[in-house]
Amino acid sequence: MMRAVAFCLMLSVAGTGLAADAFKKLSGQQVRSRLAGMEITDGVHWAELYNKDGSLTQWAMGRKYLGTWTLQGDELCTSIPKRETQCREVWISAGNKIEFRTPGIDLAVDGKLIKQQPRP
Repeated sequence: MMRAVAFCLMLSVAGTGLAADAFKKLSGQQVRSRLAGMEITDGVHWAELYNKDGSLTQWAMGRKYLGTWTLQGDELCTSIPKRETQCREVWISAGNKIEFRTPGIDLAVDGKLIKQQPRP
């Protein structure tokens, strides 16, 4: 029984690695062309609207925050008043799956790239 559990765990870890290989890091120019006028969301808890003018509208747990987005090299930087500016790499896979990755931190934020949705 323990061997079967260990084998299944090994397969799930290997499968995760294969899925991660499908992601491609975007250059700064690619980030701008893909994100401007679009939205990234987890579909439930949060959404970020990247407006073409560099403004950012963020929805988190039903609350609205306004800020800006810029590029520093190949990193997307978001700034919301009273919060620390975040700069992250943007990775994309086939279709519309997005990952925000912070260099040096082994944790990614997953979302989907979609057309901006109307909100109140």
